Amino acid sequence: MGEGNYSTYILLGGLVLLMFWMTSRTKKRQRAAEEFRDNLSVGQEVMTGSGLFGTIVAVDDERVTLRSGNGADASTSEWLRQAIAKVVEPVQTLDEDGRADASDEPVGDTDGPTERDIRGTAASDE
Repeated sequence: MGEGNYSTYILLGGLVLLMFWMTSRTKKRQRAAEEFRDNLSVGQEVMTGSGLFGTIVAVDDERVTLRSGNGADASTSEWLRQAIAKVVEPVQTLDEDGRADASDEPVGDTDGPTERDIRGTAASDE
């Protein structure tokens, strides 16, 4: 066996490990997405992959019924479970003084970048 054969085996072994690592990450993401879809329940505020916001009013095996709009403008539509992209946090309300209502939970999307991530500085540093 020559020196070239060893490097070929090392390269092939590295490629096999890389493929295994990539497929395991993909499977983890698929499991997380499946778990998310399985935990959808009536009353949750959600956003679809196409950007429609609504409240879940019914859930069955493959479909989710969303109500969007308020009052006379409200409408319902059926979506595949896979079309639901994320659960939306409730909007924080302000009292008469313009302060956050103490009964509201803090609002924020912890999955996305913050203003500091985008701008490289804190907003108060300006």
